[in-house]
Amino acid sequence: MRTVFILTCIYLISGSACKQKESNNVYQADSLQTFTIKQLREDFNQFREHLESNHPRLYYFTSKTKLDSMFEDHFQRIDKPMSIHEFYPLLAPIMAEIGCGHANLWPPDGYWDSAPDRMFPVQIHFSQDEKIWVLHTFGIDPGIPPGSEIISINKQPAGEIIQTLLLDQSADGYNRSLKLWKLNNRFQNLFALHYGFPSEYEIGYLYQGKKKKIILPPIQRETIRDHFKPEHDSTWFDNHLKFEILEDYNTALIKLKTFAYYSENKKFKSFIDQSFKEIRDNSIQNLILDLRDNDGGDPFCSVHVLAYIEPEPIPYFSRPYGKYSHMAKPIPMAKHPYTGELFILIDGGGLSTTGHFTSVLKYNHVGTFIGLETGGTYTCNNASKMINLDHTQYYVNCPRATFATAVSGFPPDRGIMPDIEVEPSVEDIINGKDTMMEIALAKIKE
Repeated sequence: MRTVFILTCIYLISGSACKQKESNNVYQADSLQTFTIKQLREDFNQFREHLESNHPRLYYFTSKTKLDSMFEDHFQRIDKPMSIHEFYPLLAPIMAEIGCGHANLWPPDGYWDSAPDRMFPVQIHFSQDEKIWVLHTFGIDPGIPPGSEIISINKQPAGEIIQTLLLDQSADGYNRSLKLWKLNNRFQNLFALHYGFPSEYEIGYLYQGKKKKIILPPIQRETIRDHFKPEHDSTWFDNHLKFEILEDYNTALIKLKTFAYYSENKKFKSFIDQSFKEIRDNSIQNLILDLRDNDGGDPFCSVHVLAYIEPEPIPYFSRPYGKYSHMAKPIPMAKHPYTGELFILIDGGGLSTTGHFTSVLKYNHVGTFIGLETGGTYTCNNASKMINLDHTQYYVNCPRATFATAVSGFPPDRGIMPDIEVEPSVEDIINGKDTMMEIALAKIKE
């Protein structure tokens, strides 16, 4: 199950590894409710105990001494009643410090339904050099000119806001690509969780070399949802799978936005089989595999793709893992494998199983990678157990096992690196230009 904030990955032997907790819980959060010091401390201790009892590599990236010190320091900060969002900054940085992309925290059921509907009114972009750029102002005139650089929000410097929010984001090891991707895709919610819901936003920005300031009213969450509703044409198999033939380039495009077809393996495999059949029937010599924003999912899906593009049978996992045991042996090739040129588009949104899949391709020199470092690595923790904290009802997801692919020499704290690094400029994003795709097509034309 995919939740508001992530993550899908691999199944437990007995079921879903990342499935949100199922219960008859009818609790609906009141965002304005405050909890007593006693309640908050009990929840904090429950949070700590859940991580310490379950996480397989709790001290892999951060020493026990440092993590224990954080636990103690944040516990001592519980010195007054707090609301759900006021409690968040005491939990999130600890979760992020673990260095595990699957150790995650989500607000309780109903939180966003009851929270003040006062969201940040600007769509922004965080560049890899950690600057904040304006893409669009939501229905407010006058707004901020697109392409402006935001230098402060409510008198707080942009650099401080970036560092604060980055410290809240979980990722594998020291992977900043995933953290920046999260800020780019969920800024309004992440900002509200940490800073609350101000009645107005004073924004300082830099435009054409001049510093300016504007005060904007907040916007409603529905406005943001409407803006980001995906548009699909006939080339989409469903909302996450796309196949298209680009005749001018003798090129096929397969876009996979998720591998999370746990209960619909046949559906996913049917799409892949039909896509490669059309490639074969049309004598297509080039393939672009677009894995950007792919949040991971079921290895049974990623391995099915691997069978079509591997140069010879190669193993997927480094050792047998439960019902995936056969994936530690070389994966049999498809009856009609693809043998043409392959270009793979990646970015920080490539999580979990996508990190696994791309690591296997990279290690075996399959395809040319274009884009940005993936959010997922060759190894990740999952087989998760999710609980609700007793009082605040925060969801706390904690992995219980580690899964690694059959590769060597890759750092466990970084994603899979592109062969051709491409960061779209702010101007490209504003103008709807797909820079990574254009570079892939240019390489094909060469």
